Amino acid sequence: DSETYRVGRGEGVFETARRFGVDPTALARANGIGVNAPIAEGDEMVVPGRLPRMNALVSFVAADVGVDTRLLRAVAWAESNWHQDRVSPTGAVGVMQIEPFTGEWVSRHIAGTQLDIWRAQDNVVAGAMLLRHLMNKHEGDIAATLAGYYQGDASVATHGVYDDTRRYQREVQALI
Repeated sequence: DSETYRVGRGEGVFETARRFGVDPTALARANGIGVNAPIAEGDEMVVPGRLPRMNALVSFVAADVGVDTRLLRAVAWAESNWHQDRVSPTGAVGVMQIEPFTGEWVSRHIAGTQLDIWRAQDNVVAGAMLLRHLMNKHEGDIAATLAGYYQGDASVATHGVYDDTRRYQREVQALI
């Protein structure tokens, strides 16, 4: 199982391998290059090994965005079992199961840049930023944060916490 990653400025095999938690030699081999091969910004690399790769990506994003790594891992697992190719019946996308309108809201109001929720890294960034926003809004209350993430704060305010939201809260908290 593998995924394609678009290389950023100054990144090579070693930096990309560290970002995704994969062996540099395995990464180079998967791409038919040597570990010291020059790579240009924007080049695409195949990154092997979904679970180690997602674990590394989620951990990297959690540290970068400033959310608890265990919380982000647990939400990502509860939402999709760390699968970027998941789309829910309501249209929620990716690892963090971000609804397109939520992705647009996070992009505009929190990230300050357009995030592409169809790309794993942007999807995890959007989910992490939303969790950080909700944790701040709910003053660190994990249960309220999870209800807001799963059901939506407006829905919780209007209808209270649904039974399926309570199940979700228990599931995520058991994974933390």
